[in-house]
Amino acid sequence: MIKEQFRERRTYEQWMGAADEEGINSLRSLGRRAGRELGWKVRTFVIEPAEPDGSVLVVLAVTESNPLHEQLMTMRAHKALREAWNRGEL
Repeated sequence: MIKEQFRERRTYEQWMGAADEEGINSLRSLGRRAGRELGWKVRTFVIEPAEPDGSVLVVLAVTESNPLHEQLMTMRAHKALREAWNRGEL
């Protein structure tokens, strides 16, 4: 599931309980492993929002992939911008 999200969006995000340190570390490890399997560089982050429920956002982000994937992501970004422009959202 993480690899599919990396291929589609270059990121994977999941909310977790801040007290679940083992789960957070496990998710970060899975993200790094998925990156290695794809041959891509991945960074992991834990973002602690100012929310009373004590949850954190774990973000796994591709920082570098292969040239073909980079080109695909650039094309998708340009397409999304064109569509937003045509809808008058920009």
